[in-house]
Amino acid sequence: MALSWSKGIRDFVAVHGSYKRALEGGRLEIRTGSAPATADAAATGTLLCTVSKASGTKGDEIQGKGCVTLSGSGGSVDGITVGGIEILGKVIAWDTDLATTAALVAQQINAYQPKDGPKYMATSLAAVIKIEALFGRGTNGTGAAVVSSVTTMTKADVNMHGTAGVGTYGTNGLEFGGSTSGIIGKGTAAWSGVNVATGVAGYFRILGPIADGGTAGTREMRVQGVCGISSGDYPMTTTTLTSGQTHTVDAFTLTLPAA
Repeated sequence: MALSWSKGIRDFVAVHGSYKRALEGGRLEIRTGSAPATADAAATGTLLCTVSKASGTKGDEIQGKGCVTLSGSGGSVDGITVGGIEILGKVIAWDTDLATTAALVAQQINAYQPKDGPKYMATSLAAVIKIEALFGRGTNGTGAAVVSSVTTMTKADVNMHGTAGVGTYGTNGLEFGGSTSGIIGKGTAAWSGVNVATGVAGYFRILGPIADGGTAGTREMRVQGVCGISSGDYPMTTTTLTSGQTHTVDAFTLTLPAA
């Protein structure tokens, strides 16, 4: 089975950054049974081991957040700056209702990436446009002012790391090395974890640095593949894991195919 990359990670890489940035600081889960059809699907099988940096307790990264809440009707969103840097890039005209307009603004923020300064991601919920630091950059924009300009409609801005959410870096997440011919591998820090159950490893998932409960979703940063004895996407010396023992990942690579 070829590696399965989630929709979330593919969308992130297409606009915001690298596979390394999307996954670094995450964790690796080893589970029994066959892998789900896609990495977007809910995890299946029994969790045998969670691999982190040197078996440490994985602390999730929290993205720093700010937001813009729209109200009223008609007009346009003319610009949004974070710390004085424009992140919208063009005027977004009112469309249908507040939720539709906010969604269009979030899409444009994701499409427009300024050449200089920190980069941000955006999502929307109803009339709220949530602006977030990139994965792996949870503390970006600490205290930066979020300032939006609108025509006709009204708005309320919340600065980065204000009441919308303070960002922090995670702890004890996986570290990756460099890339050679599209192959990235584990870094020099140990990858290991204490087995929580006894069973035969069937597949693995790497989950990105932010919280991920393993349920079905399309925004999560994930890659999954097959475990095997000297074969598969994660070649192991043995696929039988015993509860209470420490599993150490001696070598691990992810390959981005050339074709």
